[in-house]
Amino acid sequence: MVNEIQKIVDMLIKESKPKMFRGKPTNRKMFNFGSEYYDNKIPSEKKVPDELKKYFDIPKEYNNCFVNVYKNNDLIGLHKDKKGNMNINKKIISVNIGLNKDNIIETDKNLKLGWMEINKKKIDIYNKKKIFLDYETPHRAKTKIKDNIQYRINFTFRVSQNYEEESDNEGLIFIGWRPQTRINECKGCDMICEECENLALYMDKNRKVINPYGNVW
Repeated sequence: MVNEIQKIVDMLIKESKPKMFRGKPTNRKMFNFGSEYYDNKIPSEKKVPDELKKYFDIPKEYNNCFVNVYKNNDLIGLHKDKKGNMNINKKIISVNIGLNKDNIIETDKNLKLGWMEINKKKIDIYNKKKIFLDYETPHRAKTKIKDNIQYRINFTFRVSQNYEEESDNEGLIFIGWRPQTRINECKGCDMICEECENLALYMDKNRKVINPYGNVW
């Protein structure tokens, strides 16, 4: 799995581009996967790679992933995320990874990559740690990385307003979360929300409740 994600990351480092803002390029580089978001001039691919969702344990209904590539001390100022054609009733899931000087993914979950301030409360950004946001939540963030780390890559996952149509094609409907304490027998195939430690559940066309990778519960 890590090798597959590494290939995606290598592509992002090469293909992501800064956006022109007030006549100057932004410090961060950007890329968009899936449903269009923010700016159609940003490099993009039409689908969120399944490998990304599995690697970060993201529910299948999240059909947009906007990527920002940051260097040390890069700061994004106080803002609320643009709504665009996104479903604002679904949480934004933000998750980060660090890359070393050889652009290799760091796997240490205790690796700090900076801080984020949400509603005037500052929290640390950790490698692969999910942060959940509302569209109306003001926030800002700064990248603070060690000398052996070259980039912080931020992935923000969203659900578009047209997801219902897309989910019909997959035959799965997201129905909610189930407490992790009831699924101790699961051996790594579950999808956990790290904030509330719940399992994402779906219903298939036969009304069987399943986890994201097809196990019936």
